[in-house]
Amino acid sequence: MSSILFVLLACHDPDVGHPGDDSAPPAASCAEGEVLDGDVCVAEACGVGTWGNLPVDGNTVYVDVAAAVDGDGSESAPLTSIQAGADLAGDRGGGLVAVAAGTYVEVVAMDSGHDGVTLAGRCRELVTIDGSEGGKDDPAIAIIGGRKAPEIGVEGVTVTGGRYSGVWAEAATLSMSRCDFRQNAIMGLFALGADVALTDVGVYETGTDERGRYGRGIGIESGARLTATNCTIQGNAEVGVFSANASGFGTETSLDDTDVLDTVGTGIEVTDGAALTASGCTVQGNAEFGVLALDADTTVDLVDTSILDTSAAEGGGNGDGVWAQDGAAVTATGCTIQGNNEWGVFAGNHDADAPTTTVVLVDSRVLDTHPRGDGSAGDGIMVLSGATLTATGCVVQGNAEAGVFASDEGGGGVAVDLSSTEILDTLQSAEGHSGRGLDVQLGAVLRASLCTIEGNAEVGVVAHDEGTTVDLVDSAIRGTRRGRTTGFALGLAAQRGGLLTATGTEVSGTEGPGVYAVSGGRVELDGGVLSGNGFAAAVVLDGSLVLDGTTLADTTPDDEHGGGFGVFASSVFGSPTLRLSDSTIGPHDYAAVWLDGAGSYDIERNVLSGSAGVNDHGTTIHGNAVFAENGVTAWNEATATGLLLAENTFSDASEIGVLLHDASAMLTGNSWSGNGTDLRQQLCDGPDHVHGDVTSEDGTVTNDDATPLTTEDLAGIPSTVVCPTANVLISSIMFTSLYLPETETAE
Repeated sequence: MSSILFVLLACHDPDVGHPGDDSAPPAASCAEGEVLDGDVCVAEACGVGTWGNLPVDGNTVYVDVAAAVDGDGSESAPLTSIQAGADLAGDRGGGLVAVAAGTYVEVVAMDSGHDGVTLAGRCRELVTIDGSEGGKDDPAIAIIGGRKAPEIGVEGVTVTGGRYSGVWAEAATLSMSRCDFRQNAIMGLFALGADVALTDVGVYETGTDERGRYGRGIGIESGARLTATNCTIQGNAEVGVFSANASGFGTETSLDDTDVLDTVGTGIEVTDGAALTASGCTVQGNAEFGVLALDADTTVDLVDTSILDTSAAEGGGNGDGVWAQDGAAVTATGCTIQGNNEWGVFAGNHDADAPTTTVVLVDSRVLDTHPRGDGSAGDGIMVLSGATLTATGCVVQGNAEAGVFASDEGGGGVAVDLSSTEILDTLQSAEGHSGRGLDVQLGAVLRASLCTIEGNAEVGVVAHDEGTTVDLVDSAIRGTRRGRTTGFALGLAAQRGGLLTATGTEVSGTEGPGVYAVSGGRVELDGGVLSGNGFAAAVVLDGSLVLDGTTLADTTPDDEHGGGFGVFASSVFGSPTLRLSDSTIGPHDYAAVWLDGAGSYDIERNVLSGSAGVNDHGTTIHGNAVFAENGVTAWNEATATGLLLAENTFSDASEIGVLLHDASAMLTGNSWSGNGTDLRQQLCDGPDHVHGDVTSEDGTVTNDDATPLTTEDLAGIPSTVVCPTANVLISSIMFTSLYLPETETAE
């Protein structure tokens, strides 16, 4: 006894305390999220011991690649092959196959004979199924049912090296949890007519086949149904998640709290009539497209999902956030689409025979879209032929080129409906391209209700081309900034035959005219306010402007172009048409209404105020309620040309209320108050005509002197001077002609 004690004492390490001795060193510690298994720290999910936290029972089949010999599947004599374990469990009618830590270099095949089997690795950090030694047509795990679809589970493993996908599930029900797919070829997971549920699964770095094709993280086809919860699909080659009906129908994909990241190609692609929903997801850092929806009956429903930072694919092009085409339908609710390239949201058809593509945005944000490398595009929302887009309660901000661009170049019809939506702070490209809030052209139709279009560059809202219609209701266009190339800004504009109507709308703070009609464009305002704009509240050149019940106030002169008008109409580029009724205009520095040259001017039942005028070299000039010059004629009812002033109130012009310079008018039923002189007509008798005689190419000499006002025109006007030949009250200041540059049409 004593000798044994001596030996034990002799073997005792004097540096190690006795049991219970406080001086004993602490046990090894592990990082947060890890536990100590023997003398090794492992992930907490792995548990401790050979089988970790697996819920083993008396029916469990045990597999351990590190076992000395291939046993019978019991805990004390485990099998060394997962395939053998799955087969044994299948023969027993199902149950758990508990897989110990290790790398299993094998291909696992399961079918209807494996119904009810669950392959459960200790944890994905320690258990790997490596299919790299399989044939070129072999997935690492193949689950293929027959007439009876087996129900199979896979848990706690990493699947890698599959030469023809990591997991192939066909005609089966598969549930996978706490698994990773890494560096498989063609597909990480492929489901063909199968029901698949993924929970806490990662799919990483799926590569192409030997010919450089595919490379999809998850592929769902031919009536398969997938639900993925709390998953990560990252760094795959072609598509992160691909869903298609292919030769089947009813393909459905549901992504919840799942991230699709850094795909070399498209993040999510849905095609051929498949359906996908994504809730609480992040789609970020992909190339070419964040979310791509193609073809008739394809539906994508995005909820509380972010589509971020899509970049151009290698070699350039695309980089769009959400793209819907050729009959697909996309709905985004509570989503953020930000930092993408080319277009934040695109809707349109490339196939002229495709049904209408539809996009619906609700309470979503489209932000900071970047232009292409050449400086073009960068629009927040792009809608082209064959598409409709509806946006409610959205914010479209900080994009390049246009906040919303709509064009029906292909003739398939384009309709955009915006409600309670903000279009803000659109940026110009480095080359000075655009920066417009709403740009609508080539027959597209856009309606905006209760919207705010603010802080954009060059033009707040513009309608181009015959058949194009823009309708604004109870909306506000504020603070449009001057463009780099134009040198001025426009709040609302119509050109080349486009029609823009606005009801109850505010246009204010424009660094240029609030409203602009040119080149056959037509603008119609019913009610609303034009306030604090530059040069003129409204300009009409060779276009048409209708103002009814509208207030025009507080126009400021432009630093470069001068001005200070309520309405400015000129025939320099062609004959303008102005219909002004039941409106309140003025006071403005130069005139409430300034008419230059022949046109059609019907001005009835308005309150037009003059002002203190402008100091021109020590002389006060203008400040008129109405100024007309350069051959404006009296109204001709038959041709609806000339100037009609009927039932208006002209007031508070310190110099002259209505000044007709080389011009005439039909006046009826007007009232006058507070003017220095109510009415003056000058330069209508020939000798001092500014323009003189005009000789045409055939030698004909004509003179376009204004017709003197008649006694009937002057009835009831208390103070009148008719056709003096001296003291011509016309400013020597020259006004620069305004213009609207042609807009590039989207390809």
